[in-house]
Amino acid sequence: MTVRSQTSKPASLDVSSVSAEFRETTPQEKQLSPDVKDLTPTKAIVSATLEGSGIRLQVSNLQASEFKWVKVGERWDWWQGQYRPKPIYLPIPTTLSGQVSYSSPTVQFNGNIDAKWENPQIDPKDFGKEDNPVALAEVPKGTVKLAGNWAPKIGRPAGIEFQMTSNPQGNAPHATIQLTINYGDQRLSGTITGTLDIRNNQSYGFKSGNLDMTHSPSNFKVQVSGESGKLVSGQIVTAQGQKVADIGEARNLGLPDLGSALIVKYTDGTFETLESVLPRSRLSRK
Repeated sequence: MTVRSQTSKPASLDVSSVSAEFRETTPQEKQLSPDVKDLTPTKAIVSATLEGSGIRLQVSNLQASEFKWVKVGERWDWWQGQYRPKPIYLPIPTTLSGQVSYSSPTVQFNGNIDAKWENPQIDPKDFGKEDNPVALAEVPKGTVKLAGNWAPKIGRPAGIEFQMTSNPQGNAPHATIQLTINYGDQRLSGTITGTLDIRNNQSYGFKSGNLDMTHSPSNFKVQVSGESGKLVSGQIVTAQGQKVADIGEARNLGLPDLGSALIVKYTDGTFETLESVLPRSRLSRK
């Protein structure tokens, strides 16, 4: 099956295969809304390709499972003896796994995805912002894993292992990323943690964050921290704890012409952008 858009930016969706398995919907699920169907999916497997605007996304044997009936909206209708809003429910998977291939004019990625979340939504939300908070119940809670090969058009290819765990509830609402980047015989691995700003059952984004990564084989450590409304700061230290560089906004490290760009300024006075502090950068030459 092929579907093509009629918008100003042409796109096509080619579904090469799809299969699904079902179970009988439980009485408890049927009580949610008259729209809840008699059959509930238990598993669906899809292989498809989406192309448009120079971007190509292909999924192979993408398996969705553990479906939940989730409220996705409501409409006014005659329901339960009166004219009232009637909730609309759809079955949404809580588990997803498969192979993913992505390409754009600047980068290619080939690998696997595994995801599991407790509060699936048809229109997933992010973590919110100060001027656009998100209801706590809608903030993603779960884990997403990506592993594969990352190949930029400019620069060296790398093996990527990425795992993000989000827990917006409890005494320490946070999102944590475990990241490993392999460049041949070099590696940069560690953790990025963000603490969520939760007020009145709403998420206003991240109020603080920390990055702690280690380069190998040098064992140099990259440590960065920041808080909302405050300066981002950090340092690079040797395995013995000796500082070799400061990390922060350029204007606060004696380079006002670069403004708020995050840089690494070494003790010898030289500098580079934070994005370049990967195994291919000066870390590998220390």
